[in-house]
Amino acid sequence: MIIFGIRAHYAAIGGVENSIRNLAKVAVTKDMEATIVCRRPLHDEILDTGASKLPNNIKLETYLDDTYYSIFRRLKSLLSGGEALINVYRELFCKYPTAVVIARHHAHALAAKSAGFKTVRYLVPSLIKNQLTAESMDSSMLNRCRFFLHAIVDGYAQTKALLNSEIFVFSRSMERQIRHHISKAETSLPIKIVYPGTDASQFYPVSTATKMELRKKLDLCPTKKVFLFVGRLVKSKGIDYIVDAMKEMPDECLLLIVGDGDQNLLIREKIEKLSLQSKVVIRRPTLKIAHFFQASDVFVMSSTYECFGQTILESVACGLRIVAFHRSSGVNTATHELNIDHRIDYSYTVDGKGLATAMRNSLTSATTKSGTVSAEPLADWEQLWDSLVTGVDQS
Repeated sequence: MIIFGIRAHYAAIGGVENSIRNLAKVAVTKDMEATIVCRRPLHDEILDTGASKLPNNIKLETYLDDTYYSIFRRLKSLLSGGEALINVYRELFCKYPTAVVIARHHAHALAAKSAGFKTVRYLVPSLIKNQLTAESMDSSMLNRCRFFLHAIVDGYAQTKALLNSEIFVFSRSMERQIRHHISKAETSLPIKIVYPGTDASQFYPVSTATKMELRKKLDLCPTKKVFLFVGRLVKSKGIDYIVDAMKEMPDECLLLIVGDGDQNLLIREKIEKLSLQSKVVIRRPTLKIAHFFQASDVFVMSSTYECFGQTILESVACGLRIVAFHRSSGVNTATHELNIDHRIDYSYTVDGKGLATAMRNSLTSATTKSGTVSAEPLADWEQLWDSLVTGVDQS
């Protein structure tokens, strides 16, 4: 039995949830039983109902997240993952005491350990302290205080999870952040770097004719150069910079933003203030995101903090050029680790003007001018499964 632990509901749209859905598919091909532990959906959470249909050998265990329903209960049981979550893992331990637990959130790692599981592998999505610092930039004083308290409480819990689990990360950048975060006495703590996959059945280059058909279905102008952003609409994703960049771009260019988050309203207000309604379009998150990649020309990875960047791999798989901030600009990302610099046009300053220059460069690159190109050879999800579950080294 393999137990996967994630914070959001299994059918939520996000990188963490996507990784678990793909690993669950691998479990099916290997005829292995798996249980996914996740919170019950929130009233305003965007879910894909089709994703909730699980194969017979994949079970779903949901719980009421104390973080949302009882802060007191959450704090009282902080180091065991919360009262509701620890009860779920205790029940699972009684049934499957030798199961391997793959946790994608520190609360699940803590709950699994507290319940008695010996093999708990924590695949760290981000370092909470660094993530919240990036997201609190230019926020109101109230929001900065909220982020600060969140960083203290969950940062402490995450540290305990890191010290009591087998640690797996997607990048050397994440490895360095963790080593810097933990105490000097624990610098020898083993951290294993693994790599996520891409689903070749969904993400692949398409012909110009197919691209035009997709644009028609998605209600996108067939004659424009389409720049795509996919991700949460939060400060650390740098969406402000792309909107600023669109002021500098010719009218033949369109920015397509696919996502939702705290910055949604502010971004829409900025688009209106700059009179960019005809050049910037925002769409809701969707599990059929591959169609947006295939309908676009260039992907913009504008994050100032990014532990890996799954969307870059999906862009490359679809044959797109990429625009991103260069590490010399001061951003904290893993973009340069992907060995695809030949596909990227870099901005050397963290602002709209620098990003606009990189975006214009992407339009004159050979790959964009000639249409979609072949995808790079990328890892698949079975390789990640082998590293997490069976211990096969990817390096």
